[in-house]
Amino acid sequence: MDTQHDANKEFFALFADELATAVPLSASDLAAISIESNSGEEAFRKTIRSTGSIRFTGHGITGHQGDAEGLFSAGNAFVHLVTAVGSALSGARSKISENAARLTRLNLDASPEPGSVIFNLVPAIEPETELRPDGELMDDKQQLVDQAISEVERLMNLDGPATGDSLAQSLEQLGPIAARSLRTFVATTEHQHLDVDFAWRQPLQGSRRWKLSVGDSSYVRSIIDGRKLDDEPVRLTGYWKTVSMSDSWILVDDEYGTIAVNVGDIKGAPWQENNPEIRVQIDAVMIVKEAPGKLTRRSFKAKKIIKIAN
Repeated sequence: MDTQHDANKEFFALFADELATAVPLSASDLAAISIESNSGEEAFRKTIRSTGSIRFTGHGITGHQGDAEGLFSAGNAFVHLVTAVGSALSGARSKISENAARLTRLNLDASPEPGSVIFNLVPAIEPETELRPDGELMDDKQQLVDQAISEVERLMNLDGPATGDSLAQSLEQLGPIAARSLRTFVATTEHQHLDVDFAWRQPLQGSRRWKLSVGDSSYVRSIIDGRKLDDEPVRLTGYWKTVSMSDSWILVDDEYGTIAVNVGDIKGAPWQENNPEIRVQIDAVMIVKEAPGKLTRRSFKAKKIIKIAN
């Protein structure tokens, strides 16, 4: 009986969960971690910022040049995606929280490489500012931007578990704003014919990497569109300006102003129960479509109409 072999199996079984989710370490990762460990950065505080890069290649790049508007649009869409995911992870799913927007800000240092354009990224917030605001000596937390980028990596890992149904489930948990931000990013890279190669490294940890081809972008967009993952439930409150037998009525809403509301899903004859100037509360779905180079379009579809006292 091989008791040593059994002992080894029992030992590794203790760390099965950690080993299953561990980030693979490259030779460069091990070298960097060794240097950081010997510098004592892990002992009592985290002071080194994470670093990353987003590399654009493909038919949209010639040499190390590309359309400035398209590249900036893609970069801006990625920043919005990180912020939306960070906001969702911190508990704000239906609206970007100001704190998440502050903590997920990224600074940019652009550099070229033959056949590509590279944006080098670094968190705008120093680690100790976020993790040690009162001068604490110990912390085992991650910056919100690191958490958000880790989640984005999981969503982008099309060769892993986050495909099809699991991608849709993840986006449902993150909420419609995160789904909309992801759709804008992949639609932009698809429209600009850009392949994406992303890398991100936290101190004392291995690099996180993912790649996204134009075909991958089209696939992700089709999942979001097909399952309407970016549709956002809203409650409208205002008074009707026009009521008719058509599906499109005009509402003067307290928050959104004068808007068109599609009432096609309301059963019966809603025009017989509603009149101009009456005040209503409407459970609706807001559909926001953002397309590269075009104005953002917003529409509303009513699901339930309740008359309220003026």
